[in-house]
Amino acid sequence: MKTGRVEALKNVLDACQSGFEREVGTELIARNYRLHAQMPVGAYSIDFVVEGEGDVRLAIECDGDLYHGPDRWGADLQRQQTLERAGWTFWRIWGSHWRADRDGCISELIGTLNLLGIKPLGATHTTQQWTEYREVGGVEAAKPEPLKHQEVAWAKTEFAPKA
Repeated sequence: MKTGRVEALKNVLDACQSGFEREVGTELIARNYRLHAQMPVGAYSIDFVVEGEGDVRLAIECDGDLYHGPDRWGADLQRQQTLERAGWTFWRIWGSHWRADRDGCISELIGTLNLLGIKPLGATHTTQQWTEYREVGGVEAAKPEPLKHQEVAWAKTEFAPKA
């Protein structure tokens, strides 16, 4: 079992884009959470996804102060709102907050995971797919047949108000 955790730790942390992300990921893996880094979702990428049982997951965004300055806040918020409309739940952490109160941040994150019912599942790899690509047919798609006169009359009488 120990080998699986070490391999998962290596693979997840290799995908991280900053030392800050690696620190957050290390804390979650040390607590035995199933973690995916730089998860592609549509046109976006989520820093971390913590996977729970029953298709429950939490998206974690690590906002390092160098990359996520005031000029990026609007785009980050728009991206998060788009993904929230698609069913994602987010938890964000600022690098400066992490540096000032790491234990408090970890406590808040674990509390959020508990609130969502996400328990540590271990580092076992999963083939879970959270998004899929679909092509929808164009105008030439099949059109519904029009109702016959008798069917329309029946539908009108079925929903007529009672006297």
